[in-house]
Amino acid sequence: MTYPRMKYGVLFSLTGLYLWFTYLGNVILRWVKKKEKWYDRYILTLKTLYHRFSENKNIILIVFIINVFVWVIVNINIIEYGNLSSEYLWKYPYNYVCMTEEKYTDEIHKVIKEPDEKIDEYAYIPLISNDGGEYVGISEDSYNKLTKNKKEHIKQGEVKAVLEKSKQDDENMFQDKHVYLKTATGMRKFAIKKEVKEVLFVAQQSDIIRILVMNNSDFDMLRSLQKKNTVIMTQQTEKETAIDEGKLKVCEKKYEIIGFYKGSLMKEDRQDDLTTLIFYICIGAFLIISGIMILSIKIWSDISNVSMKYGFLKKIGMETKEIKKNVKKELSLSLWITFILSIVISGGALSYITWNVDWLLKKQVLITFFALLLFQAGYIILLREYGWRLANQQIQSERREKIWK
Repeated sequence: MTYPRMKYGVLFSLTGLYLWFTYLGNVILRWVKKKEKWYDRYILTLKTLYHRFSENKNIILIVFIINVFVWVIVNINIIEYGNLSSEYLWKYPYNYVCMTEEKYTDEIHKVIKEPDEKIDEYAYIPLISNDGGEYVGISEDSYNKLTKNKKEHIKQGEVKAVLEKSKQDDENMFQDKHVYLKTATGMRKFAIKKEVKEVLFVAQQSDIIRILVMNNSDFDMLRSLQKKNTVIMTQQTEKETAIDEGKLKVCEKKYEIIGFYKGSLMKEDRQDDLTTLIFYICIGAFLIISGIMILSIKIWSDISNVSMKYGFLKKIGMETKEIKKNVKKELSLSLWITFILSIVISGGALSYITWNVDWLLKKQVLITFFALLLFQAGYIILLREYGWRLANQQIQSERREKIWK
């Protein structure tokens, strides 16, 4: 999924929806007029529908956009940033990651003695380019093991550049198609096979990890020129408390180890994201209140016309029960259409976005979605009832004025 395409897709969708909202009533009437019996039977409803779309198309579209934005974008972001159980797993594939010399790996194993430990080691080499850029070099075998991709093959003299970040980040590592790396024997030119953004170790850290994946032969040759043999250690445990960060940090200071802890990084991440969470909550609250006010103003603005219309119909013999039914329908018909369209579009978007998401996160997104759905449905029902009472009061008051006159 590419975000530029999504952006243009949203613009085209909104344009199409505006045209649909603008001309839908006319299209329906033209089609229904061909079916005379059905048209005659529902003529009042169809006239109302046409009137609502022609008079309130912009308001309907605004409410629809607000609903979709809140039910999809705001919903997902509030759940993601406010969810303690999701733990941003996509950013933290390992509980602990450290970069150290090979001779110190035994010290790490002594600190971590939990029975459920799963520690893997990947040889790496520190690399520096001619412009001073610092990179981590790993072999294609290590890369395939990390990504569980057995088909990636890199030719000699090529590198695959991996930026340890989320795919939607805009930053790039290289502008040119080649990179010149410093070695013990001088500069060596490598062709950039391709550049990707993905998370191999940990995505949230103060300094971005820039990884160059190399052909096995190139990697072994460059590693043989290094004075120190360095490895990346990764640990996965069933229990997060299995990691004693205090002892590991003592090892880091003693042996100059670079370590990344899932727990600490998550805490920093959550502190940074708290502002974003508050922002989305405020945006969601503002938009929900705005949507409520738009619906309320729309109902109130229609009371006078509806009262005059059905006051006249009452005079010529329409029963109160029938008036009540039609007033409620007329006041809420366009609201229900917007509501149903919002459900269809938002539900489809949420299904697509959360297709491969963890079930717990998906369930919480759906719960919030249905809570917002029920909230607005209940509000429309109350508005319809309140609108009928106002319209009925106005009809009765007009009738009393006529009697006294």
